[in-house]
Amino acid sequence: LAPDATSFLLKSLRIDGATGSNRTLQLSELPFTSQALTVLRWKNSDGAVRLAAGEVELPMYLNATRADLILNVVFKCAPGVTDDVYFKRGIAVVCSSLTGL
Repeated sequence: LAPDATSFLLKSLRIDGATGSNRTLQLSELPFTSQALTVLRWKNSDGAVRLAAGEVELPMYLNATRADLILNVVFKCAPGVTDDVYFKRGIAVVCSSLTGL
């Protein structure tokens, strides 16, 4: 994986309640999973995100306390899973498992 001018790499990104592969989130019974290497890509936006059918926008937090929201990330929903399921299960992306406390 190589980042371009609009992307960067994150190592050991944590996803609470799901696991990710190829922009798709699969629900998981584990409390969290750790992604070995993740490419995040910035896209210019006018402020209103337009999601395609089968996509969900989830929060990315600084750490496991979920006190500091960094940004929202768009993922594809797993086949047969609607976006509301991700919200009901509290699925979120966390940059660090350290709490800073």
